[in-house]
Amino acid sequence: MVTAVAFVLAGGVLVAEVCSGPLNGKGQLVATVLGLTFAAWFAARRQLLLEKAAEYQPMKEAIELTGRKEVAGQLAGVRRLHLVAQTNPECKEIVKDVLCGHIASTEASTESKQLALRLLFGEGTGGLFGGCTERPWLDGADLRGARLDDLCLDETILRNGQLEDVSSAELRGADLRDTRWIGVIKRTHMDGAMLSGVELSGTRFEDVHFVDADMSQKGKRTAFIACKFLNCDFSGSNWDGTDFSRSRFDEHCKGITFDRCKLALVAEARGIPEDVVDQLRREGFGGYPSRSDEGDGP
Repeated sequence: MVTAVAFVLAGGVLVAEVCSGPLNGKGQLVATVLGLTFAAWFAARRQLLLEKAAEYQPMKEAIELTGRKEVAGQLAGVRRLHLVAQTNPECKEIVKDVLCGHIASTEASTESKQLALRLLFGEGTGGLFGGCTERPWLDGADLRGARLDDLCLDETILRNGQLEDVSSAELRGADLRDTRWIGVIKRTHMDGAMLSGVELSGTRFEDVHFVDADMSQKGKRTAFIACKFLNCDFSGSNWDGTDFSRSRFDEHCKGITFDRCKLALVAEARGIPEDVVDQLRREGFGGYPSRSDEGDGP
């Protein structure tokens, strides 16, 4: 804990120095320093938790099992970790972090990832891990082949992750920046999710909610190339700079909802089909001018 506090104090000193410097780029520098500070704090906290876990023999044995190459050993380790959390509530945060690390590991089997996902997220906020204070951290996790059906991954950090054929998942408020999606995404809620930097090709979305989702381009290109959207809700979503080249939005936009869709930089929202543009014009969303405003009228 002393290490974690030292990182935070060091970050505070750096922020103070930046704020006393020139104004040019000061905000960006402060944001960068804060990001690095909290990343270091998280790393220090995680190391502290793992050291504490090593002192508790049942947890130590469970962690060692999850690190084995054999699928059976990994499955046994995940089950033992869940049992530790059940019998020792004070260990829930540690177990959650360890299970998240296992899911994100390149050495973990698809079977043990699936079991860990089900144990962590199968019961939602009312489950065993629902009271944990830290957001689940699955950065870089390869979830291809894993099933997310009926799992509640709300607020999960899943940057640079890979997903395939997702159905009936809850990803409200999740950090999905730079993720890669393949196959068919059905009946999934991504309300308020961060999707900047996503680059997809040929993905199909059916009955997916993107309400208030941020798909805007922030430095890195955000693109949905040749994707298909069926019965999706984009209400309040931000498409600034997003590329929808060759994507399809139902026939004549039937079933598609654009209420409050944010398109302030509409000139840079590339590839949006003409029928979608026409609907946006009719509804007056995103600053799209009507045809009469463009000078088409007498």
